[in-house]
Amino acid sequence: MKNLFDRAKLFFSKDREFRSALYDIMGFCPHNIDLYRTAFAHKSQEYRSKKLGNKPLNNERLEFLGDAVLETVVSHIVYRHFPNKREGFLTNTRSKIVSRESLGRLAKELHIDRLIQSQTHSRTHNSYLGGNSFEALMGAIYLDRGFHYAFRFVEKRIIGAVLDLESVASKEVNFKSKLLEWSQKNRIRLEFKDTAADHDKANGPSFLTTVVIEGLYAGEGKGYSKKESHQAAAKDALTKLRREPQFLDGVFRAKEKRTAMGAEEFFVLPKIDEIEAEIAQEQSEGNSGRKEQGRGERNRKDHRGEQRGERNEKCNERQKDNREEKNAERRNGKNRGEQRNERHEARNEQSEETPKHQSERNTERKERRNKNTEARKEREGREGREERRQPAERNNDDHAKKAPVADHQSTEKRNESAQAKEAEVQPAPAPERVEQPKVEVPAPQHEPTPVVQEAPAVETPQVVEAVAEPPQR
Repeated sequence: MKNLFDRAKLFFSKDREFRSALYDIMGFCPHNIDLYRTAFAHKSQEYRSKKLGNKPLNNERLEFLGDAVLETVVSHIVYRHFPNKREGFLTNTRSKIVSRESLGRLAKELHIDRLIQSQTHSRTHNSYLGGNSFEALMGAIYLDRGFHYAFRFVEKRIIGAVLDLESVASKEVNFKSKLLEWSQKNRIRLEFKDTAADHDKANGPSFLTTVVIEGLYAGEGKGYSKKESHQAAAKDALTKLRREPQFLDGVFRAKEKRTAMGAEEFFVLPKIDEIEAEIAQEQSEGNSGRKEQGRGERNRKDHRGEQRGERNEKCNERQKDNREEKNAERRNGKNRGEQRNERHEARNEQSEETPKHQSERNTERKERRNKNTEARKEREGREGREERRQPAERNNDDHAKKAPVADHQSTEKRNESAQAKEAEVQPAPAPERVEQPKVEVPAPQHEPTPVVQEAPAVETPQVVEAVAEPPQR
């Protein structure tokens, strides 16, 4: 009846949306709503209630209380669920459930993160607002409805509904402790080196840790805290040790060199279900990948065979074309050789002629040259005679004009000489030879120097004196 009455009050209350959301999360109705308002108020945005005198409140005190209540409830549940397990197993299982990471996932699955009032970046990687609010909610339930309802909330709404105790107990989350335990039992040197620290896009810190075993690189991990990066690096190292037996042998050989004594693995590597499942999945994927790779390789081989066949066909065609070209070249070379041989034979035939024939050809060449020379000289002589004939004709004309005067003078001279002879019988003087001036004949154009030729001497007519005969008696 009381629950029905509480549920009826949801429809008439002022903050029925908030109450309805709490009912969906817890499975029962809240009484003191201010406690739950305070449980979801972060210190960045504190809650003020008129009932409490407007005093600013946040969820830090409720978180402290809820942490203890949640640990008590989970311890009781785990103790009852595993009656035959030892204390270490129970502690490990409880720590897995109440860890901040686990509580953050629970708050997200129960939609508690929607009710948080905060001004900080609640979605950053290293934010624990969800886990802190979950613990504060446990403290509010304990104060509002008591331990019974707190135990009921965890048992009914979380264990079995969201978390499976068997899977949580078998799941290993503390990889670092497992790796340290194995290394210490086998006296192997193990180092965690924080090699880098950076910030992500949301300005949150990011850490990088490297695991070195006996001086050999074993793995690395990233996280938004050193704890997370160490756990991730330890998981990577354990996975490598389980996956690669050669690396495990190398670790013990390195230990043997360091200690100068035989090193044997007294304690085997811990088998972690999560790592074994990952390795098995990788192997199955590797087998399927190898099968696909084999099929792909066969397809590639077939494709390469087709390409090889096409290349061979093209190569054969090219070789055929080359052979045809070479044959054509051989035929052309053969024809050229035959022509060359014919020319050689013709030259040989010409060279086989007798010296007599050669002398006859030389004689004919000389005669042709002599004839050409004589013809040229004759042509030049005719041209010279024509040129000389012109001034001779002019001289003859001048002599013809002077002939009467000369005759008269010669008559007078004859008369005088006759008279003189009569007076003195003396032989008549010989007629004088009149020399004509030399005429320079212009040389033909092809001769470099002019040729001076003498004009033919013109003989004056001889005057024959009549000898007077003695008078007859």
